[in-house]
Amino acid sequence: MILGHERQIRYFDRVISHGRLGHAYLLHGPERVGKRAIASAIARSLLCSNFKKDSASIADAGDDCSVCRQIDAGVHQDVVMVSIDHPLVPPKEKETRSGISIDDIRELKRRFAYAPVQDAWRIAIIDEVATMSKDAEVAFLKLLEEPGARTLFLLIAESRDAVPATIVSRATPLLFALVPDRALTPYVRAHLPKENFDDILAMARGRAGLIVAWAQDSKRLAEDKKNAAFFSKSFAGGMVDMLALSEKAAESEAMRYDGRDAWIGYLRRRLAAATASERRDAAGHIARALDLAAVMEDTNVNPRLCLDVMFSEGMVPARATKKPW
Repeated sequence: MILGHERQIRYFDRVISHGRLGHAYLLHGPERVGKRAIASAIARSLLCSNFKKDSASIADAGDDCSVCRQIDAGVHQDVVMVSIDHPLVPPKEKETRSGISIDDIRELKRRFAYAPVQDAWRIAIIDEVATMSKDAEVAFLKLLEEPGARTLFLLIAESRDAVPATIVSRATPLLFALVPDRALTPYVRAHLPKENFDDILAMARGRAGLIVAWAQDSKRLAEDKKNAAFFSKSFAGGMVDMLALSEKAAESEAMRYDGRDAWIGYLRRRLAAATASERRDAAGHIARALDLAAVMEDTNVNPRLCLDVMFSEGMVPARATKKPW
């Protein structure tokens, strides 16, 4: 299911119908906005024999045939999916997996050494590409430089700047932004509890992937609503509540990023309600929070320290803040 991203869909419709599809694309933008959904739709449009490439849109690709079901399940022989949570080579016992390893890339290369069935496309969807180890990056560059005929790499990342420049330079970058509420509203009204309509849109903050996940899992929606209420209560409190939130969020990677996103959303709402004299400080708080979020994402900084600084700086004038490093 694809919500929004009309410009990106039109681009892929055009290059596919005209036979001008490149060999590598970097789909970058915020988490859970639909990048992976677009990548899967591209794979379905190229491999499903029922898809009319000269007249249909990738947004409509997928007719519940065996090929489309296999692609969506991640088991199609010509579509290789790689991510931290979906390794091609299982990690050793008790080994903590923090990124895409050289073993994953070697296995990808081995699989792509075989010709696809009936001259079909071979597609690699690599999520969290920015987490590649240095050895994996070097090995992957050789695949990008010599991809072979009818080979497509769809690389997914939250930040283009976090992806090694050597990889970015060999791919076509496409930015994915947060999806506006007007594009999410019809799906929310059709698939989610009507009494929670406004709360759901506020919680989603433009992340279409979350909307779809909530529609498929009511328990997850209930849990995320509980966390959102906790964040809101903490934001409305004083410094003690904010530091308690920082301590709790730092213990869980998922909650850490949910807290980060909730805080940035809170600052944006504060900016929208700010007076003319307050807007400079309010905008400065958002810019600073985004900088700190990038530091937390791309470095090994202590997450508790980073969250402490992020939350506390949003409670004082932006001009008074200084970088702690």
